[in-house]
Amino acid sequence: MEEYAELSIGYSDGKVSTHPRNRTREGANVAADGSWDFFREIAPSEPKDQLWRIKCASAMVEKYAPEKKKQGLEFVLTSMPAGYKLFEHNKGKKVCHLLSVCRVR
Repeated sequence: MEEYAELSIGYSDGKVSTHPRNRTREGANVAADGSWDFFREIAPSEPKDQLWRIKCASAMVEKYAPEKKKQGLEFVLTSMPAGYKLFEHNKGKKVCHLLSVCRVR
């Protein structure tokens, strides 16, 4: 794994009140056609979280300190800013066939 210089963000406008409320399959929104969706919180230990912390740090350095990028340094946020979380949008549909066999897609 590459080595990354860590960046910390001291200010944040993130608000927990803006996070999705339907965060489990059981709490999913279900439409009349049987389709459903919910948001799963991405844990800080998951690779997807690290990927987005690297992407965000890279974009910040490119915008605010491009000379660091030219030196070949790679950056990662130590954590998402306060009040921010990553969520994965899960969608599916309950499909029933003629024989009343139903399955979730």
